[in-house]
Amino acid sequence: MIAVCSIMSIGFIFIQFFSDSPAQLFVGQLVNGCIIAFYPICASAYVGEVTPLVLRGFAASMTNLAFSIGSLIASGILKGTEPLETVMSYKIPIATQWALPCIMLFLVYFCPDPPYWLCRKGRYDEALVSLRRLTTPTVDVTHKLAHIRETLKLEESFQGNRPHYLECFRGPNLRRLLICVMAYSMQAFTGNIFFISYAVHFMELAGLDAADAFSMNLGLTAIGFVGTCISWFLLSYIGRRTMYLFGCTALALLLFAIGAVDLAPRNNSSSAVVWAQCALMLGCTFVYDLSLGPFCYVLLAEVSSARLRGFTIALATVSCFVWSVVFAVVIPYAMNEDEGDWRGKMGFFFAGTSALCAVYCFFWLPETRGRTFEELDVLFERRVPSRRFARYRVDIVDASRGGMANETPACSA
Repeated sequence: MIAVCSIMSIGFIFIQFFSDSPAQLFVGQLVNGCIIAFYPICASAYVGEVTPLVLRGFAASMTNLAFSIGSLIASGILKGTEPLETVMSYKIPIATQWALPCIMLFLVYFCPDPPYWLCRKGRYDEALVSLRRLTTPTVDVTHKLAHIRETLKLEESFQGNRPHYLECFRGPNLRRLLICVMAYSMQAFTGNIFFISYAVHFMELAGLDAADAFSMNLGLTAIGFVGTCISWFLLSYIGRRTMYLFGCTALALLLFAIGAVDLAPRNNSSSAVVWAQCALMLGCTFVYDLSLGPFCYVLLAEVSSARLRGFTIALATVSCFVWSVVFAVVIPYAMNEDEGDWRGKMGFFFAGTSALCAVYCFFWLPETRGRTFEELDVLFERRVPSRRFARYRVDIVDASRGGMANETPACSA
């Protein structure tokens, strides 16, 4: 799938580069954007299936790091091409897009197929070979293969044999789907389109000239990169639910502050207001890339079941992209002076939605840190309340026999 998407991306970037009208450029960007949507779906599903438990959170967060690195590179390219007054000012950024699909097309064939996928197809010998490529020689991969087969057998006993999209909307799978949808969609609800995608536009509306706005955007993406790297050290010690609660709450406060600062009267000495808002946007980016950004992809890999992981992540991605499109259209109209003229007052709106997201996290977001896929299957199948996930002890042997599990303190889980 990654190889096919890479080939298609290379082709549609040609349409963008050689376009001679806005319509051609739009079509090239639209189709290529649809193809790009497959990458995080494949990445989250692949990471969840090939990484061991101890590395699962770290590896899943690399998806957000990739976004941060891409934004950082793009900001540098846009900063460098901003002074150009020829068509190359936009053709150079478009041409640089060819680099990544070409690199992926070269490297993808060195990646082993996911053992879970091979086992679902009944190709156990190939799964064993794949596991050997994913582990050191001293590890007995037959135990891991048995564990994968047992996990899939347990899910089949709960849900049946042939997975399909409708199955995502039934029983415990519907709950898992809704959690993944909300975990992903909260990226849009907490305003990442506002303080990341439209950062340059907002800063220019606030009063910065184009050069300073692009410089601030470069700093913004660098801070996001640092935040994602710091999150690696938190993944093993702080739960996913805790970081989501922190992220939504902190973003609600920072976004409210952006709106409050915008209420200050505008005069000749309003540069302090402008820089205060820019600083708060930097703070929003840091908090987002420390919490919701990387932890979202960890939750997608952990909450979805092994049988329906690709389907669940795909539906969650589509839902997030729909909200992103809505906000991407609405925000410029709301901010621009000749339309809504909200400018920084958009912070009040996203502060409210972020607060609602924090409420959702408190009541309905489960803690998945340190759980195997087997344990998570049992927890969802027994409809354990989300707030009790961290304290619930699962005996896999009893679970496979239909027995009961006990609720214990977190230290015993």
